[in-house]
Amino acid sequence: MKTYMHTNRVVMTGKAWEIIAMLRQYQQRFFYVTDWMESFSEPLPKERETDYL
Repeated sequence: MKTYMHTNRVVMTGKAWEIIAMLRQYQQRFFYVTDWMESFSEPLPKERETDYL
């Protein structure tokens, strides 16, 4: 399963049960999809920046 974050949308690819399971996980932390998307726009701490390179 893959999740692509764009500035104004989220694209999730994978099997239907994988997407539903992922959305249920995010539902526990975020009430709206916009809240979830805003959390990705926050800058990463310096020690975590290298984890994504």
